[in-house]
Amino acid sequence: MGIKGIFYLNLPAFRALDQPMAVELLLDKVRRVIGTIPAFQLKENAFIIKDHARSSTCKRISASAFASISGLRRAEPFYSTT
Repeated sequence: MGIKGIFYLNLPAFRALDQPMAVELLLDKVRRVIGTIPAFQLKENAFIIKDHARSSTCKRISASAFASISGLRRAEPFYSTT
């Protein structure tokens, strides 16, 4: 997750999730890992996946709400697992 709360997925990660329209983000603060699972786009905790404006090989998730709800400081290094 970047400093502005944007989370990026490359195409292999997006395909590994079966190309969902939305994901749910899961946080493990102990291991400092953020996980993603496919979610129905109307689910309350779902984050919509959008095309990246500058790249056809990347998707983006606006996750600033996730960061603030989870109490994350956006400058903290967290890692993603798919």
